[in-house]
Amino acid sequence: MPRFSVIMTPCCSIEEKTIALAPLIQVYPAFFDNPYLAEDLTRINRIMTPEQSVSPTVWGQLGEEERKRRLAEGNTYAFINHFIYQKHESYAEYTLHRKTKGNVVTNYYMVDFRNIYRVICEKIITPSNAPIESKHLQLSIETRDELRVKIARYYSRVPQEDQLIEA
Repeated sequence: MPRFSVIMTPCCSIEEKTIALAPLIQVYPAFFDNPYLAEDLTRINRIMTPEQSVSPTVWGQLGEEERKRRLAEGNTYAFINHFIYQKHESYAEYTLHRKTKGNVVTNYYMVDFRNIYRVICEKIITPSNAPIESKHLQLSIETRDELRVKIARYYSRVPQEDQLIEA
């Protein structure tokens, strides 16, 4: 069990003894290879340009056709299944080991939308009638909106096979 999990169920849908959670996990060391992201890892939660989504080194190594394809695709979420939470003193620091650029100590954590799971608990009746001791931190209104929009985009993507049918 992770030390912390995030409630993924919208508050207005917490009821009937069930809730959806996602474990808070460590971020990937590669995120720190990109200077744009390393400055503030929560930028992953927002739409970015194709150039911002990879390190300048990676962008330079992409072939001309791949760069054109990405630019034509336009601004989008670079890491659609991840949402990074702002550093907080409650989160333990950990060391990310990187092969070439040295280790990074951080206390950023993230969720992976692919890891959402359901928990059934007799004590969860409504948002106001649930174990209060289980709540540790709460997102700001702005960050909650970013999460809502990004997770909606994650689940609303059109599968490749459907795109072929529409074409």
